[in-house]
Amino acid sequence: MPAAAIFGVGAALKEYPLLFLLPLVRERMHACGRRGAIRVGVAGVGIFALINLPLLVFSPSGWGVAYRFLSLRYPNHDSLWGVLGQVFDLDRGTITTLSTLAVVIVLAAVTWGRSALFVVGSVFMYLAIFGVAVGSIHARAGLVTWLVWARTATFLLLVIAFLRASPAVVRLPDRVEGAGQHPPA
Repeated sequence: MPAAAIFGVGAALKEYPLLFLLPLVRERMHACGRRGAIRVGVAGVGIFALINLPLLVFSPSGWGVAYRFLSLRYPNHDSLWGVLGQVFDLDRGTITTLSTLAVVIVLAAVTWGRSALFVVGSVFMYLAIFGVAVGSIHARAGLVTWLVWARTATFLLLVIAFLRASPAVVRLPDRVEGAGQHPPA
């Protein structure tokens, strides 16, 4: 529970620590069951809301300044996205789309499993095809192409995981020695 609270405080100060809450909730689900996972999730989101809600209520435009600033600036040169932006001459919008996609994919993989990754890819494909996420037809075509490759790779990973998984049901032999005999008294 303290880790969830710390992630909540970190998220209130800078958005990304809230992302660590999802794997923590998943870990609690395995260790403590649904009740423990819910408690940890509520603690993290509750702390985040407790810190942010007064600011949002009393000064919505002031509260949004940091988010607007971050959405308008180019990534730092000392970050992965800054380097990728320079190497591949990416504009801010493309970097924002790619980084958002990367975050969603990683969260889906960490939190809901491989099959959710395929579903998330399908949702992004739908958005790209109908032009919701991209402004130009050229950018949309490029995004659809990348999403096709990403979804295909995800599908292949699912097939490999399926083939490598141990069977859920173990088949018993057809005939068991001593079947039908009574145990000694």
